[in-house]
Amino acid sequence: MSEVRFTGVRKSYGAAVVVPDFSLDIAEGEFVTLLGPSGCGKTTILRCLAGLEHPDGGVISLAGETVSDPGRGVRVPPNRRNLGLVFQSYALWPHLTVFGNVAYPLKVRRTPKAQIRAKVADALALVGLAGTERRQAMALSGGQQQRVALARAIVADPAVLLLDEPLSNLDAQRRAQLRAELRRIHRASPRTTLYVTHDQVEALTMSDRVVVMDAGRILQTGTPAEVFQSPETEFVARFLGYDNLVGGTVTRTDGDAVTVRPTGFPGELHVSSDRQVRAGDSVTVAFRGSALSIAGTSANGPNALRARVEDAAYSGDAVHYALSPDGADGPIRLSAHVPTSGAVPPSAVGDPVDLRLDPSALVLLRA
Repeated sequence: MSEVRFTGVRKSYGAAVVVPDFSLDIAEGEFVTLLGPSGCGKTTILRCLAGLEHPDGGVISLAGETVSDPGRGVRVPPNRRNLGLVFQSYALWPHLTVFGNVAYPLKVRRTPKAQIRAKVADALALVGLAGTERRQAMALSGGQQQRVALARAIVADPAVLLLDEPLSNLDAQRRAQLRAELRRIHRASPRTTLYVTHDQVEALTMSDRVVVMDAGRILQTGTPAEVFQSPETEFVARFLGYDNLVGGTVTRTDGDAVTVRPTGFPGELHVSSDRQVRAGDSVTVAFRGSALSIAGTSANGPNALRARVEDAAYSGDAVHYALSPDGADGPIRLSAHVPTSGAVPPSAVGDPVDLRLDPSALVLLRA
């Protein structure tokens, strides 16, 4: 049985349809991330599950019990859904200690004091804050406050944990640390988790399954590796960091080997793909900037092309190039991310360069 089930959920705000038709099953103990840009409906879905928003239609169930069904007038209050929720802002009470914040859900449930002390201690130990009970919550660092909010969300042992972009207010180093902490906590205390983010790194590093959304609809779902390595649409590819999307026409196929003539610049692209295409089909070849390497000598053979450097930006471990292919018909730009530790010295704006593309790093999309 699914721990969480959305069936045909719809939500509008006035004339604006935010979620037209959303269906998803989440298994018990599964860590699922809704990934998409701002305004794609992912937080609306989470809030509908929490009972903080009321869908216009469809059914939401938890552990087989219907908690929302507007068609039948079912609307279970948020406090009766057995959920834990961590907000983007953490929503800690500034006048309370760490203990007071974490203990609050238990006090509302009239849990005996001895049990409250034990449960709070266990929750704080799980998130790495043992011994901080007497400290004022607002005297803690941002990362520590996030962990207090997480401890408060899990202290009452909810069936499902909801996390609404909980790391977005932290700096890059702290986000990386907390990503690892959240995954460790999930392994130590597995519970069904629905995580919402626009950050692909968060989604890929923590999730059992990633659900990519846009305009209130699911575009693709799968394991992090499946979604990352095999995007199914141009939107998903771009959102997951495929910098280069080149249109073209299939000229021949041989098993998994597909040859594509690019639109707008000369040459051929050789792609390894299991997608069923035929000669004459219009396709898009997607690849990351890291799939383009600058050759130290003239590049020949499959996926070799010459280009000119239009821009170069240093970012520490890599140089990011904007490149214009030779013979391009119009303003076509390719992006390359070349490690600074490579054997080939960095190129300057205006330099001609020889490029190679790894066929296994190319993804074939239907146009």
